[in-house]
Order: sequence, then structure tokens, then C-alpha cells
Amino acid sequence: MLHFFVKKTIIETVFGDLFFHPEELAGVTQERALSVFTNQGEDEAINDIEIGQDQHLPVIKLEQQFRLAVKLSALGSSFRCVARLLEVIREESGSEEYGNTSEAMVISTYARIVCLSPCKSCRRYWKKVWAFSIGLCCSTYRGRSYVDIRVRMYFDGKLRNYPLVELPIFERHTELIYKLFDAVFPDWKISMIGLSTDGDAKIAGSIRGVTTRLEHTLADGVLRAWSGLHQLDLVMQDVVESTFDEEFISKLAKLVGYLRRQLNSSARAGGECPEYCDVRWGSMLKVLKWLKPHRLKVQSDLIELGVAWTPEDSWWVLLHVMADVLEQAQVVFSGLQGLSMVLEEHILRLRKQVEVYCKMCPMLGPLNEHNLEQVDASSAVIGGSFLASYRAVRSFIDGYGRWFLFALDAMEKNSREKLAHSCADLFVHLADGKISKGIAERDSINDAAEETPPFCRTSSYAAICAPTS
Repeated sequence: MLHFFVKKTIIETVFGDLFFHPEELAGVTQERALSVFTNQGEDEAINDIEIGQDQHLPVIKLEQQFRLAVKLSALGSSFRCVARLLEVIREESGSEEYGNTSEAMVISTYARIVCLSPCKSCRRYWKKVWAFSIGLCCSTYRGRSYVDIRVRMYFDGKLRNYPLVELPIFERHTELIYKLFDAVFPDWKISMIGLSTDGDAKIAGSIRGVTTRLEHTLADGVLRAWSGLHQLDLVMQDVVESTFDEEFISKLAKLVGYLRRQLNSSARAGGECPEYCDVRWGSMLKVLKWLKPHRLKVQSDLIELGVAWTPEDSWWVLLHVMADVLEQAQVVFSGLQGLSMVLEEHILRLRKQVEVYCKMCPMLGPLNEHNLEQVDASSAVIGGSFLASYRAVRSFIDGYGRWFLFALDAMEKNSREKLAHSCADLFVHLADGKISKGIAERDSINDAAEETPPFCRTSSYAAICAPTS
């Protein structure tokens, strides 16, 4: 028999409230889920264990069933599937240790109990620290919204990053978080000093966002941060969407689908083409990187078969340009994930990336208004304080090789001008866009903060700021 010692407030708030839809409260589902919990002193087998009156004990009578159910759920099986697998195991083994799990509700209760473990652990660690920060990230799965909450603490000389819980959102984000922290960290309003987010409007909004409301609640203010990784991710996704029109995306989707169906063509082209997902620029990069070296083989296959939607040369040129742009962004994206990375380095790396793009397609900038007024607008694209001329774009594309040089010469004037404008607009958008303004520290209205913390790792920052008494 397994016993879990959990605070009564955590059981009632997290397990008995936040995990359930409001319509399920005080219903059969909630009642059956809470039936595994025993108040102190109610079970004779645990009367000799010293626990507080404010603790509840989830009692698992079938230990073998519980352990196996958790392992099967961790493999990705649904609750119904786990229940059926346990039934099959019980029938085949003839062992009653696996019990009767004909209902998926038993498995869902086990899953909820496992989710309580981080809450219990974080509460224990919280008592050892003078302050902590949290990270909030929203996501949607099968039409339901969730908020992932992580807790960061510094103790025993190390910065700890703990996943607290991922909660379904049935009510306002702020009310949900208030309930959670009141149960797990009673004095959180005086010990929470940091908030980091993924930039979601509901979380980081300057008026009704969760971070704004929390900041107004906390006793001594808070350091707000918006990850440079998330900012770069949003910028690159915006770049892809603004550069590729519907016609380009339509042809790309058709080409990927065609290549994945035509095994013979894929084999001649050098393996299976990656899948394409239009909501992630990382997926776009994988597809473009695969198509670049296989362009000639793919083109010859499409022309030979007389495919009506065969992409024209300008389509392939733009594909190569975007592939190189995204590859450079991927290098920075990977670098920002380093464990030794400090917040100030986010700014430096993002600004350095602008310099890389300026060298790829020779651009001028940043320029003042007087210099920009002297430029012939018909021969260049101007974005903010940066300028990319069509001549510079042509020189950049010619550098890819002879095929590209001849392809540009063979294009109609309108197609060539449209391609030059798209490429020039792409680079000035990168240079003067949000990449150069990507500052992790945010102020009370979620704009880039004017003051930044010391150039040191977060763990060192926590160590220097820790009270001595």
C-alpha cells in the first residue's frame, strides 16, 4: 500500500478544484477522484505515522497497478488504453495485484496524483529560499488551452528549474494562478521576484495580462522577462509569412505532398522529403534545406511528367534565399539555448545577427533621415533606417552560381522586379525589425526595459542579491 503525504490545501485547491471543469465540481467525477484521499487518523494502518492535521494521504491500495499505470501513461497511452492494457495483463497473468481497471477514471485519478508530486516538492524547496521566480507558457491541445508553470529557485549553490504543474484553463488565467500559489506558496506575494513569459498577449499584455496583474499584487515589484528565444521565434515566423505569398505556399505544399507520395522520385532525389507544417518556421527550414541540393532532380522529374503546377525559376531562387536566412537564424536560436547564457548576451547575439544579414545582402544602415531622403525609392527598398538596393540583391543572388545568373537573365522583367523587391524587403525587415530590438527585460507595460541587470548568470545574480541576515 502506498501513501503520499500532501498538504490539505494543495489537495483541495489543485486536485479538487483546478484540475476539474467548473461543471464537474461537486459531481460524481470529482467525488470519485477525491475518494483516494484519507484524512490523518482515519486509516488504522497509518495512525503511527507522525503527520500534521492539515495533511491528506492519497492511499493507493494496489501498488503494482498504480506503478504500471503511471509507466504506461508516460509512454503516451490514453487513459482508456491504459485501463484496457491493465485488464489484459491481469487476465493473462492471473494476478489480482493489477485489480479491476475497467474504467479510465481510475487511471485519470492516478495521473492527477502524480501531478501533485511537483507541487509538494516545490513547496518543500520554497521553504529553503528567500525568493523565487516563475515562468509561464500557454499552449493549446485538441481545442483546450493550458498554462505551463515553472518555478525557479536558487539554493545550495545552484539555480533550480522545476516544472510545477500544467493546468487546463477554465477561468481567467490570473485567478487560476492566484489559487495555485495561495495553496502551494502561502507567502508568494512577498517572495516572488521574477516573471518570464512566452510573450502571449493573455500572459504579457500591458493592461489585463497575467504578468501585469501579478506585478500590481506583489509587494516589492518584479523583474519581467520575455525570452529572446521566443522573440526570435515570432520574428522569423512573421518573416516567413510576410515574404511567401499564398501562391508560393500552395506550390510548396503541393510539391512536398507530391514528393512524399512518389517513392521513385523521392529515391532518385536522395531520400524522403520532410513533412511541412506552415505554423513553424523550423519545419519550413527542414523542407527548404532538403529541396536546395535536390533542385535539379526535382525540377527534371516535374518537367518530364508535365506537372501543371511546376514551380518557375523565380520560385526556386526565393526558396534558396529564404533557406539561407532561416539557417542563420537557426544557428542563433541554438546558441541562445546554452546553459551558461545570460540575459545580456541575448541582446548582443540578436544584434550581431542583424550584422550578419547586412553582410549577406549588402545593405546600408542604420541611416539618418537626411541620407534616406537622397535615395531613389524606385531602385531600393527602405525599411526604418536600413536600405537594400535592387542592385545589391542581384549581386547577392548571382553569387549562388551560374544557374541563378542565367535564370535571372531569362526571367521576364516583371518577374525579376518582383523577386528583387521580395528579397530586398525580406532583408530590411530582418535588419530593422524586432530582432535588433529583442531585449529580454520588460517594463511594467511590457516594452523593452531601459535598465538591464548585471552581466552575469542568473544564479550569480541570485547569490549577490540574497539577504545576509
